[in-house]
Amino acid sequence: MESVDAQLVLRGLSSVFEVPLDDDDDEISTHHASFYDFLRDSRRSQIFYYECIEEYTREGSPLYRLIPFITSLPPSAELLPLIQAMNPDYIFRLQELEMMIPWMKNIHPAPKDLIGLWEDYLYMDFIWLTTEWMRTDPMGCIVMFQMLEPHIDYLNDLRWLLDISWIDLKTAICGLRSIIGRDDTKLSELYYSLPHPSLPGEPFPWPSVSRDIACRCIHIAKDVHAGELPKETLRCFSIYKWSLQVRLSPPSPELLRDLRSFQPLVHECGADDIYHVLKWLESFPDPPLEVIVDWTQYLSDIQVMHPYYKFDPSTAEDKWTRRQKWINDIKLSFQHCRSPVQKTLTNV
Repeated sequence: MESVDAQLVLRGLSSVFEVPLDDDDDEISTHHASFYDFLRDSRRSQIFYYECIEEYTREGSPLYRLIPFITSLPPSAELLPLIQAMNPDYIFRLQELEMMIPWMKNIHPAPKDLIGLWEDYLYMDFIWLTTEWMRTDPMGCIVMFQMLEPHIDYLNDLRWLLDISWIDLKTAICGLRSIIGRDDTKLSELYYSLPHPSLPGEPFPWPSVSRDIACRCIHIAKDVHAGELPKETLRCFSIYKWSLQVRLSPPSPELLRDLRSFQPLVHECGADDIYHVLKWLESFPDPPLEVIVDWTQYLSDIQVMHPYYKFDPSTAEDKWTRRQKWINDIKLSFQHCRSPVQKTLTNV
């Protein structure tokens, strides 16, 4: 937020906040330290209560209901620049997006471009929520979703994984509007037509999908370390089971290059993760010994940092065996989706 916007928003709270008028001074402070105590006491602050800013979109938190709060105010053009600047990474975690457009339409003149943007947001939200049950259905054979398990909770998780901008993601999703509109049946037909044998590409893009996911997870971690992405994107490590994706990959110079230049932080991964990476490195016809030495040291570092935790390779192998079985079950499910279509085409 620009300093002038902050000054505008907080101008009515001068008795609480000390807002600098000098642009060189970017610190906003309170006149009374007890104000923070007030915010952290849910009984006193009620809807203004907050516990941790990183959890501000969590269900039940004040900002989870940010949109109902905004739309409870009289429609005002003064708020439009702030609404325009809202980060899409968090918009889709908020409640009742549909309330924003009628509220903006009551502003004169109505902000047509901003209304159009929020109409796109609403359509993206519709597509995401409508396909949610399909992504958890074993017959919904989208290989990427099945590889990740049904844990892509938010659209920004998908954006980070695909490494595309919000504009590109919005363009791709909203392009469906002229084809299927908001017809659930057509969307379902489109979703389940993806395993059609006439589509180009591999019937089972294994294990290249695992390699791509593993590489992307490592790139995300590197960007977080460099301060180019927020720390919350590291959730991809646990959500996408990055180390198992590494082990599912074929020997790959691209993935090897990424692992060679990547040093995981101890709090980001466990001994099991390091173990699976080492098993993948050992699968090369000519194992890269210097990289194996580095990752063996990472395993030792974790054990030093957690002396009371005893790493058991057999437990990691059990997890690996279950993962392989799970992948094979998905392949069978995918083949089951394709077979009826293939049989129909054969009979034509």
